[in-house]
Amino acid sequence: MQLARWRRIDPEAALRRAVRKFIGRFEHMERRCRAEGVPAAGRSAEAWWRLWEEAKRAEQAGQAGQAAPGDGT
Repeated sequence: MQLARWRRIDPEAALRRAVRKFIGRFEHMERRCRAEGVPAAGRSAEAWWRLWEEAKRAEQAGQAGQAAPGDGT
């Protein structure tokens, strides 16, 4: 909080951005699961981690909001 105040960052706006980022990444992961035909619940922790890292890379490339190839959405 102190750093946010010092940098004049609105904490509520920062939290909203963080939540949007999380939701975008998680939705990317869900789309990938559907595209691969593997239930999300059937994935290992390692597989979830790989999907999370993939979602972060897609977000950085500006693709997090796009459907995965073959997803049909």
